[in-house]
Formats: sequence, structure tokens, C-alpha cells
Amino acid sequence: METTQAQPKKGSHTGVIVVMLFVAILLIFGGESSNLTCRHSRQPATVSCVKQSVLLWVLPLSTKIIENVSGAQLSESSGYDDGAVYRVELLTSQGIFPLTAMYTSGFSTKSDVVDQVNAYVKSTRQGNLVVSEPGLLSLENLFCMIIWLPIAWALNTLFGGYASLLGIGKK
Repeated sequence: METTQAQPKKGSHTGVIVVMLFVAILLIFGGESSNLTCRHSRQPATVSCVKQSVLLWVLPLSTKIIENVSGAQLSESSGYDDGAVYRVELLTSQGIFPLTAMYTSGFSTKSDVVDQVNAYVKSTRQGNLVVSEPGLLSLENLFCMIIWLPIAWALNTLFGGYASLLGIGKK
């Protein structure tokens, strides 16, 4: 009786490659976050902030000085299938300045940033306010990604990859 060993299927790593490409794209395009440092100006009741955009928490992208900050608000967009997404916006005498360009999930994180900015603007305490808005790569989103990656791998292993799910390559 002759025994044969199972050979790995060609293309069995397709799912892993697709997931790795997805993660790389997410890190490159969604890895932008904003650090905001605010201080009370010498003029009464005015606050100035410096917004620094960074990629992957460490690589500086741009810096913008925002004068006459009077508060912050949470802006909501509901044009997506998954529900509402949010972003933090600074209110100034020159208009509204979004902290990040994209709307993302994470209501509680963004709401905390808004509350901190508004409390600082109303206070007269000395010192700086330093807050961060994580953008797409918030802890909440990273946690979801950590949960879903093994599930995607397991489904890929169980069902033989994306091609078999779509009926491609069957003879």
C-alpha cells in the first residue's frame, strides 16, 4: 500500500498576501494621526493651538498653527453602511479646522478630545493642553483588526482561499 503526503495547494498563501497588502495600505493611507498642543495667549480669553500631523505615530507630516480657538465640536457623517463616523473640529474666528481629514469610528475617543479642548478653552489655568486624535489607527480599530485577522486566516484555511469561495479554478 502506497501512501502519499498531501501537498500544499498552489496559491494557498493568497489570503495571507491579500491581508498583508490590506494592512500595508491601511498603515500608509490610514496611519495619519494628529497631535494638538494648545496654550492660553497673553490676550485674555484666547487660545492658540499647534496641530502636528504624524504618520504611524512618529513620522512628522505637517504642522499648522491655529489662532483664536474658541472651542471644539464633534462632527458626524452618516453616509456609510457601517453607521456614523466622526471627526474633531476646532472652532476659530477664521472658521472650522478639522483635526483630521477623514471621518472615522471611535465616538468616545473623539468626544473625549472635544471635552478636553472645550474645558481648556473655558479655564484660565496656565500650562499647555496636549491631546491626540488617533485617526483611523485608533486603539479601537486596531483591536478590531487584531480580532478579525485570525478569523480571516481561519476562514481562508477552512474554505481553501478566496478563489474556491468564488468558484474560480474548479474543474
